[in-house]
Amino acid sequence: MPEVNIMPKTNKGYQSLFQYMSDNRQNNADPKPYFSQQLLGALQPIVDIDKDFVDTFKPYKTGYFGYHAVRDFLQPLRGIGNTLKGVATILITPLVFLYDTIEYAFTSKSFSDFANNMNSNFCRSASWMLEGVSNLPRGVTQIIATPLTWFIKIPLRALITGIVGTPKIEENQGIQDLVKKCEYDILKSNNVDWSCVRELHRKFKKSHRRGQKTNIPIIKESRLAKRISREDIAQVRAIQYVGLFSFSEITDAEKPPLFKHRQRSNSAPINPSL
Repeated sequence: MPEVNIMPKTNKGYQSLFQYMSDNRQNNADPKPYFSQQLLGALQPIVDIDKDFVDTFKPYKTGYFGYHAVRDFLQPLRGIGNTLKGVATILITPLVFLYDTIEYAFTSKSFSDFANNMNSNFCRSASWMLEGVSNLPRGVTQIIATPLTWFIKIPLRALITGIVGTPKIEENQGIQDLVKKCEYDILKSNNVDWSCVRELHRKFKKSHRRGQKTNIPIIKESRLAKRISREDIAQVRAIQYVGLFSFSEITDAEKPPLFKHRQRSNSAPINPSL
């Protein structure tokens, strides 16, 4: 099987300023991996600018008057919101940094503890300032490009939708990327990447909530999804779930015993005792 290249959203694991303030300001004990997540996540607004252009040539997932079409129509309001969010983030971040510094000075049990807390404090604040700066061009470009969106992008996407139809959830590129990654992990190590499977379920629920259609039975998806919330269950349950979305053709020679069992399990009734 060829190697699968996955390009996840850059803000995976990112904690924004407003999330931090609403999550009782949880501190991270290991700043090194935290820093990489924060730094990449702060650049998500820039990545979204490119995504706006790429989406121009794709059909609407939820039809002419669905979630994505309305989202395009409301682009100027979203642009104003992103601009205000950027300004607010830039103004509030120094205040939160100062507040946390004073708190750490009085609550840290040792100098090492204080240094570790300040390391995370610098990391968070730098990423939030970067996110604030990134949101400014994101919002401004959305406002400026509104005429292009209304008179070119929306009609073009509607035309493409009329020609090729609306894609099903299981046909979304992001869904198929996750399916390939999960299957590749199984083929390579006969194991299950549980975070990948959970992300697959999250994306499915989000798309379904937005009104996108699917050929996957919702009841069956929900029933199998309940079993992927625990990692101590039989791995075959996770493989069954991934199989709901799979379009790939894998030869018997490539299939490990666990993966072969998936196909037999998909056609057999689920034993509630497992």
